[in-house]
Amino acid sequence: MFEIEKKLNPLIFNSWFNNDIHLTEDIVRYLQQLIEQNSGLIENYNEEDLEGNGVGPS
Repeated sequence: MFEIEKKLNPLIFNSWFNNDIHLTEDIVRYLQQLIEQNSGLIENYNEEDLEGNGVGPS
């Protein structure tokens, strides 16, 4: 019926991956504690919890 052409820009995520990320000491401590306390459950950690601590996207 019709043909779909893929138009994928390989540079589309460059602004994300080449962005300078600056973490405050508070965020670093929070992430360290999160890993220490929840290492067995980290794959299930809620994005809202991260956002509430200034780590996730806002």
